[in-house]
Amino acid sequence: QGYAGLQSLAESHPGAVILDFSLPDMDGYGLLLSMRSQPDIKHIPVLALTNRALSDAEMGHINPELTRVLNSEGLDLNDLREALTSVLAGKSVPA
Repeated sequence: QGYAGLQSLAESHPGAVILDFSLPDMDGYGLLLSMRSQPDIKHIPVLALTNRALSDAEMGHINPELTRVLNSEGLDLNDLREALTSVLAGKSVPA
C-alpha cells in the first residue's frame, strides 16, 4: 500500500496527506522520506499518525513546516482538523 500510495501522490498531487505510519509493505516513515526525496511531491503537507514515539533521529528528518506527527491513540476529530488546517496554512504546529 505504501508503494501504491507513493505512485498515487505523484499522479494526483493532493493538497495534503494523512499518513498512517503503520503500513503493510513500507512503513509510513519510509514513505515520508521517499516523498521528501522527490521534487514533484516533497512540498505536500503530511499529517503522520502513529502510536509510537519517534526517535530523535527520525524527528530530525521531519520538517515541521510540512509535517505534523500526531499520536493516533485518543485522537479526536477536532485535533485532526486543527492540525490539518495548520499544515495547509504552512504553519509550524507543535507536536
